Amino acid sequence: TEERNARVAACKAAIASMVLDKEQVQTADPHWLAEYQESAGLLTQEYRRRIDMLLPEAKDTVEAQAESPEVTRRRHERYVVEMELRLRALRVERDALYAERQAQHINDESLRKLVAELDLSEVAMTKRLAMAREAAAASAAAAPTGPGPDADS
Repeated sequence: TEERNARVAACKAAIASMVLDKEQVQTADPHWLAEYQESAGLLTQEYRRRIDMLLPEAKDTVEAQAESPEVTRRRHERYVVEMELRLRALRVERDALYAERQAQHINDESLRKLVAELDLSEVAMTKRLAMAREAAAASAAAAPTGPGPDADS
């Protein structure tokens, strides 16, 4: 779909934006550069997982191409579980904020600001979870059924 393709394009653009040019690498403080590269690597992994959820049929890496349908299915299921945990954690955060307000540890304005931040995160995460569930269902349909090679005989 158009929306899915736009999301993939946005993810790819975000990944590309994290690449430092040669001059930036040469002039950067080595400690900062190490921190940047580690952070960029983690973000790139997250974007690649999102792309994988959006386009499960697109196998961009050699590793992904060698992956069995069962491994893909498990990876998609793990991502769904992660997104569900993140959503649950956001809801717990919201409850804690309301408890903080009830105990008068924060004022109404602080509560509104903090809850608004959580609301925005929740909306985005809920949409990602829906896409992840679709991808998991598609990979489950593509994975062979019955006991795999690890089953006891």
